[in-house]
Parts: sequence; structure tokens; C-alpha cells
Amino acid sequence: METVADEARVSRALVYKHFANRGELLTAVYRREAALLHEEMAAEVRSATSLEGMFRALVRASLRVSAERGGLFAALRAAGAWNRDLRTEQRARDRQTVKAFAAQASREYSLPVHQAQRAISMLLGSIDSVMLQWRARRTAENAAALEEIYLALVVGGLERIARASR
Repeated sequence: METVADEARVSRALVYKHFANRGELLTAVYRREAALLHEEMAAEVRSATSLEGMFRALVRASLRVSAERGGLFAALRAAGAWNRDLRTEQRARDRQTVKAFAAQASREYSLPVHQAQRAISMLLGSIDSVMLQWRARRTAENAAALEEIYLALVVGGLERIARASR
């Protein structure tokens, strides 16, 4: 806390006035960064005009964010900032994302909303696999290949589900 106060050029008492301990400070930083990140990525996704465009925007933003800020989030988690309240907040953001993508999937593929939500939840969850593979080989070529493979799975999977539901 002393280092934070020194870097901010404020007294330790002022830091303690806002944060009872190091954990609260780290949680506040994580919360702020996660909210900013979510809004930034959501804006990119909202600018897309199709579901495929939404998924493409999300994958690209995820790859970019991992390269730019992955270290920050990893450090915050390692320092103990990741807690139950933050997990709850993240799940709420994830539910919003699923609803937005599912609404678009329902419109484009004529799927019932509940079916679109199930499919979208699974497809969004598989972005973790894309990220793991990208972290193993952080090149533009690998990012492009992973994006295309992922989008082929997304579009192909949704088309198959749509055909089966007719």
C-alpha cells in the first residue's frame, strides 16, 4: 500500500481511506479493468452486422486483448484479485453476451431462442480453446488460422442445427 501511495503521490492514509487492504485495492483494479475491457469488446461486437461478424470481432478482440493486457489480468489473479464477487460479475457479463449473440443467431438461422442460447453458450465457451492454442504460438499466421477454423465451426455448427430444427 505504501508503494501505491508513493506512486500516486498521496498519503497512505488516503489510500486506506478508500481501500481497507491490498486485496480490496487489487479487486477494485481488476473490476475496473474488466468492465473497461468488456465495454471495449462489446462495442467491437456491436459494430458487426452479422453473427459471423460478431464472432469474428470477438475472436480478434480476444486475441488482441490477450496480447496487450493478458499479463495484467494474470498478475492480478496471481496476486489474489480474482474472488467470488468478481466471478459473479463476470458470469453476469457472460450471460449478456450469450443473450446478444443468441438473439442474432435466432434471427439469422431461424432458431428458437432457447436452442440458440444453448448453441451460443457452447460456441462462446470454445473461445478458450482458441486462446490456449494461440498462446502456445503467438504469431499472426496462427491467429488467422485459428480464427478461420473457429468461424468455420461456428457457422457450420449453426447451419447444421438450423437444418435439423426445420
